[in-house]
Amino acid sequence: MIGHSQLQKLTAALRKSEERFHAIFKQAAAGIAQVSLDGHWLLMNQKICDILGYSIEELEKLTVTEISPPEEMGRHLPHFYRLLAGDISTYSTEKRYIHKGGWPIWVNLSVSLVRDQSGAPEYFIAVVQDINERKCAEEELRESEEKFYKVFKLAPIGITISTLSDGRFVEMNEAGERLSGYRREEVIGRSSSEFSIWKDADERARVIRELLEKGELRDREMAMKDRSGRVFWGLLSAVVIEIRGEKHLLCLVSDMGDRKRIQEALLESEERFRLLADAAPVIIWEAGLDARLTFLNKAGLEYTGREIEQELGDGWMQGVHPDDLDRCISTYLSAYHERRSFSIEYRLRRADGDYGWIAETGVPRLNGSGAEVDYVGTCFDITERKRVKKELLQANMLLAQRVAERTAELSETVEKLQDEINERIAMGEALHAETTERVNVQAELRDKELLLLHQSRLAAMGEMIGNIAHQWRQPLNLLGLLAQDLPMTFQKGDFSAEYLETTVRKMLETIRHMSQTIDDFRNFFRPFKERADFRVLDIVEKTISLLEGSFNAQQIETAVTANCDPVVNGYPNEFSQVLLNIMVNARDALVSHDVANPRIEIETSMAGGRCVLTITDNAGGIPEEIIDRIFEPYFSTKGPEKGTGVGLFMSKTIIEKNMGGSLTVRNVEDGAEFRIEMQQA
Repeated sequence: MIGHSQLQKLTAALRKSEERFHAIFKQAAAGIAQVSLDGHWLLMNQKICDILGYSIEELEKLTVTEISPPEEMGRHLPHFYRLLAGDISTYSTEKRYIHKGGWPIWVNLSVSLVRDQSGAPEYFIAVVQDINERKCAEEELRESEEKFYKVFKLAPIGITISTLSDGRFVEMNEAGERLSGYRREEVIGRSSSEFSIWKDADERARVIRELLEKGELRDREMAMKDRSGRVFWGLLSAVVIEIRGEKHLLCLVSDMGDRKRIQEALLESEERFRLLADAAPVIIWEAGLDARLTFLNKAGLEYTGREIEQELGDGWMQGVHPDDLDRCISTYLSAYHERRSFSIEYRLRRADGDYGWIAETGVPRLNGSGAEVDYVGTCFDITERKRVKKELLQANMLLAQRVAERTAELSETVEKLQDEINERIAMGEALHAETTERVNVQAELRDKELLLLHQSRLAAMGEMIGNIAHQWRQPLNLLGLLAQDLPMTFQKGDFSAEYLETTVRKMLETIRHMSQTIDDFRNFFRPFKERADFRVLDIVEKTISLLEGSFNAQQIETAVTANCDPVVNGYPNEFSQVLLNIMVNARDALVSHDVANPRIEIETSMAGGRCVLTITDNAGGIPEEIIDRIFEPYFSTKGPEKGTGVGLFMSKTIIEKNMGGSLTVRNVEDGAEFRIEMQQA
């Protein structure tokens, strides 16, 4: 029998033990819970609530299954059954719960089974420790190692890892195998000195000294050797890394052979451009987007009589006439800022000290990705054209004055000669002299018109050089891409005689296309002294090809509708110049009006036994108040910087006087239509 005093002591000890248990249960660093055999949470401390994000009241309404991913339950059932069978008394595992916020959380779970006095299972005790940060760190480390391995293995440049102390390789990627000629299995565990990879045996020591001083090495050109003994130039970057407490050397090496070949090809291309520019009879220049000159050809230096160093940068401004300088700078900077073409006329000091008039055109040059990189342009001396224009105006005024004077004299003479035959004879002689003078003046005017036509053709040369720059851009980009593809195909192992033959054929076809562009340009300016039969559509096609690059740059669509293929008799190149003048004017109108879908339509047809060619644009048409004046000499709507006003005048002269046809214009629904009619040959 237990006495009353002993019972009180036992009761007090039990109460104290329970208090200690509850204190430990509530303040434990790990989550502790009592779970029923069917998975309900019976009793839990605050720590497990903090881990799972639920309150005690919320957990009491849930089961273990409801906050566990489905795949986790299947993995833990074997342990559960072994506990119930008495095969084990406890088990521990890492598992995931679903946090109240909806994301999975990793824990370390220890479970034991509590039985009653008869040995029947009563409930589970679960101890939960939060290991989510560790598991996330392990996953990030695994992903990082996987990414590094993929980058290391598949990188297109050679990568090696070797010990810093003795240079023994611990890793080499596939690109390193291709570059060196050695297999990975051959080099692992062996020193680089055993393979003579460094052409200079002391080079590795110098690299290591520099690494220890600076911490890294970037883009150092090194002479290296492969397995066959071939010496090649490699571009080396290196850094010291630590692996398991030991310092290692991480090296990245790329073969510079392809880069050097590309650099040589680029230098050769630039040299060809310089030779072409210096051989050109016109001034050719190149400038940055800041309007600072970077290149001037031989013709430009001969014109100014200065050295290239004096012209570069802002030096070119010293030769511009002071009255024209502000206008030049404003035109340049405005065009450069808007990345558009420009044309301007100004006075430039010649080598003899006098100022000559210059007609200049500049266009933005694009790189392979379509971004503007700089400007190129041409300059023509139009001093003589300006002089002829002035003299022609004076001659016209003089002729008008003389005609007026002669008319007045003729009226007076007619009255006097009514009675005097001798005065009639004198009047006849005066008329004969006047007629002779008029013939001489008209002959002089014809000579000046021919000179003006020649000057107009020279002015068109600037337009054509800009078109050549546009038309060569895509072939040059294609040649660059084909050249870049050769080493890449070789590295992939797809290089074959058939591939080489195909690539070379594509390159030769591209070069032939560029050569044909030069032939077309030369033929355009070759004068025809004799009339000849020619197909109108052939001239249309040639003119469109000359303007193709410029039209593509402005996204202008051209469409040709051939209802017939007429043959006419005349001067083919002059006819092409007429088409060029009309189409360039249409292009300028489309650009200035910012037409959404710019389009030029060309159509051939027959009307009354005559060949008809129409050129129609959708630029909105010509204002009615000036449409009757556009064929007048020196009439222009573009301003003196962009137009001379002789293009359409000379076009009408060529068609009507030289070739016996007619050239007219009218407004249609969306724009203007120029109509050329000629007798069929």
